[in-house]
Amino acid sequence: MSRQTSRHLHAPLTRLRRATAVVGVALMASCTISDSSSFSPVPDEEFPAALRETIPPTTTTTTIPETTTTIGSVTTSSVPTEVIQVFFIQGSRVKAVSLSETSPVSTQRKLLDLVERVGMISPNLRLATVINENALLLSKQERGVVTIELGSAIDAVIPEDQPLFFAQIVLTVLAPSRLGQVVFTRNGEPYPAVRADQTVLEPGAPVAWEDYSELIIGDLRPPVSTTTSIYTPVN
Repeated sequence: MSRQTSRHLHAPLTRLRRATAVVGVALMASCTISDSSSFSPVPDEEFPAALRETIPPTTTTTTIPETTTTIGSVTTSSVPTEVIQVFFIQGSRVKAVSLSETSPVSTQRKLLDLVERVGMISPNLRLATVINENALLLSKQERGVVTIELGSAIDAVIPEDQPLFFAQIVLTVLAPSRLGQVVFTRNGEPYPAVRADQTVLEPGAPVAWEDYSELIIGDLRPPVSTTTSIYTPVN
């Protein structure tokens, strides 16, 4: 092959190498990492579709319930109370026991306490009664005179205990004022009372505090009425 022919064959190859070198340099220039510290975000359209799918942001809200504390108001009411004296037997005489009741205290309330409360008194006092626990004593009052209906309450009382029986009733009914008189009936008919000295009176004859005061143990002083404050919550 002649040298001329050889030059013609090498010329296109040389131009091809040059073109390739230029393209390579251009590509290297495009891949050069910039020293700039700025950040340029890549547009979304240059990412594949699968990478462009994003998880929607979630927001968590915590609600703390309000706590309300309501303090109920309190009302104060005053309840007047009355200290009464109920008489029970101790030995061969009678002893006063003070009890508190809501005022005003009726005569009937006193009689109920006399019949029902002996078992509630301290056993150290060794108190007794000659009034039957099932006794029904009824009362009515008119012009300072209290009438007591005995019914069958007197039936089981032996004669020796009758002064104590009447003393318990009369002293309890008239205390603490010690004023007034008491008469007795049985089944609606006048009944004779027996005094402390064993004297039997006429049926329907009245008796008073002084007829039984000698049977009282100790120096008896009138009790003092009080007022009790009761606190009631209001919602």
